[in-house]
Amino acid sequence: VRNTYAKAHPTCVFCGGPVENVHHIVPFHVWPEGELVESNLCSLCRFDHYEHGHLLNRKSWNTNLVEDIMRFRREVETRPMKGKVTE
Repeated sequence: VRNTYAKAHPTCVFCGGPVENVHHIVPFHVWPEGELVESNLCSLCRFDHYEHGHLLNRKSWNTNLVEDIMRFRREVETRPMKGKVTE
């Protein structure tokens, strides 16, 4: 499942870098039935897996990961840039 998912989603959802980890949004120990559920997976690079997926602690997990991904994407899409006129 990990290899199939990583092949279909080869870039980190935060930085766009190469995927190094397929992360369970809801951890296996919390939702064992979700281990192979595609909607419970996301592709993350090593840095973003630790920072966003585990909130800088491997014993933790981010209960707001999906919302954080959506917020980050909105911020990137609307970021101010030199020479770019914003409405």
